[in-house]
Amino acid sequence: MAERRYSPTTIKVLFGASGNQCAFPECTNQIIATETLDSEAAVVGQICHIYAAADNGPRGKPSLTEEERNAPRNLILMCGHHHPMVDKQWADYPATTLISWKKAHEAKYQQGTAEALKRQEEMQQNAFL
Repeated sequence: MAERRYSPTTIKVLFGASGNQCAFPECTNQIIATETLDSEAAVVGQICHIYAAADNGPRGKPSLTEEERNAPRNLILMCGHHHPMVDKQWADYPATTLISWKKAHEAKYQQGTAEALKRQEEMQQNAFL
C-alpha cells in the first residue's frame, strides 16, 4: 500500500480551500462536523487523490513522485459517500474530471474570483430576507 503523508501546510491549504464542503458537484456535505453540546468538532471528510497514491490505484500515474502524489494540487476533499464512489468507480471519474471539480470548487472560496464574488452577493441578498 502506498504511503500517505501530508505536510501540515498541505493539510491547511487543502482544508482552507474546501469551504468546509465536499468537492463533488452539488454536494453540500461538510468536511468538518460542527461541535455539539456533547461532542467536539469532527473531521468527517476524506482526502482523495486525483492521481492515485499508488501506481496501480484508481487513476494511477506511475510517473508521479511521492511528493507530487501527496501535494495539494493532486488532492481533493470529499465526503465519506463520494470519495469511495469515485475511487471504486474510477473509470467513470477520470483524473481530468476530478481536476475540473477541484478547480471549480476551490474557486468558489478564493477571494476575488467571479465564483467567490457571486457567492458573497448571494449571501448578502439572503441576509436581508
